[in-house]
Amino acid sequence: MPTSPKCSNCGGERLALLGPASEVSTTTDGQVIPHRWSKSECGACGMVESLLPDLAGLSGFSYQDTYRFYDRAAMAAFEAPRYGMYASVVARLIGEVSATRVLELGAGAGWVLERLAALCPGVAVRGLEPSSAMAEAAGAAGVRMIAGQLPNAELARWRPDFIYSVNVIEHVADCGQFLSAAAEILADHGHLLVICPNGQVVDPELLFVDHLRTMEPQHLLAFAQRAGLQLERWWPLEPAFGPFQAMLLRRAGDHAGAAPGADPFPRPEGLSARRRDFLERWSRLDSILLERLGGAGRVLGFGAGETADLLAAYAPRTWARVAQLCVDRPSAAAAPGVAACAGRRVGFLDELDPAGWDAVLLTLKPRHHAGAAPRLTGKFDRVVRWDDVLPEPFP
Repeated sequence: MPTSPKCSNCGGERLALLGPASEVSTTTDGQVIPHRWSKSECGACGMVESLLPDLAGLSGFSYQDTYRFYDRAAMAAFEAPRYGMYASVVARLIGEVSATRVLELGAGAGWVLERLAALCPGVAVRGLEPSSAMAEAAGAAGVRMIAGQLPNAELARWRPDFIYSVNVIEHVADCGQFLSAAAEILADHGHLLVICPNGQVVDPELLFVDHLRTMEPQHLLAFAQRAGLQLERWWPLEPAFGPFQAMLLRRAGDHAGAAPGADPFPRPEGLSARRRDFLERWSRLDSILLERLGGAGRVLGFGAGETADLLAAYAPRTWARVAQLCVDRPSAAAAPGVAACAGRRVGFLDELDPAGWDAVLLTLKPRHHAGAAPRLTGKFDRVVRWDDVLPEPFP
């Protein structure tokens, strides 16, 4: 994790950002870190980096042992479309470049790999995952998974001709080392695909402290070039699933690649100011929600994902009034909802008696408020939304 006052991309001065004033922060899997949110933005290139000391030292956080991102309530069902989209993107590129040996780095529970194997039956697919527990669970589900990290002797011998990672590089301590290690085992004329949050867009991903960097495409490309890779293609992914970017790379010298010339990724005008506005609004959100809840006694939260974790960490007075969370029942779920999120029990909406609640607070992403609020208003007397304060996409 970066501790230098200099930017790890360009060496520029890092300027502290003012974020939520809560005494704790949160990770993408909802672990509470006993330290205030603390990040910086480079005054020269604009890349955002964490200012926190080592997360493992603060809280015992570990991708190998404690990370539980895939254990959220009914997540496999709710996130199926998004992981299907990732698999479709990878499958299309595999077909375009005629890859035969495909490796996913940081493969998690194997949700992309499992779909990819079905889409590309003639292609050998494997995953590398730091968590031995997740690798074992994926293996039990029929996914070829190796527990560990690069360098890996078995994968070096296998020489994959297509390597990809999905929402991993923003978590790693050294982006250059991560890309260099991948390039080292990549077959001659092979391709490397990186999918990660698009730093050109202001998004709640800024608030997760295990996102060590928020990278715009020019930052990602700079790390790749220093790792001996060159740009073949960049594009934003389907916005309905959030602001993600994809960058297709290959070894420098393997192919002419993208034509050199002017910077292909100029920074969006006013991006730094929008980031600061976004963070300032999050710092005020707790007070705004308390005012909107008024004297409501029994408060139910609708949504049990990352947004609930953010509210628990950065709107703590509001969260103290939320007694329980609920979600829609996925069509694939037969069992009752007994999971927990951010210290609250999670049930299914169709199990609850609306008369037992004074207000429903929307605890899901603001982009979904407009769709959820009208149908909940038909069941509950009071529904509190806040997409006017923090709209998505953020203007």
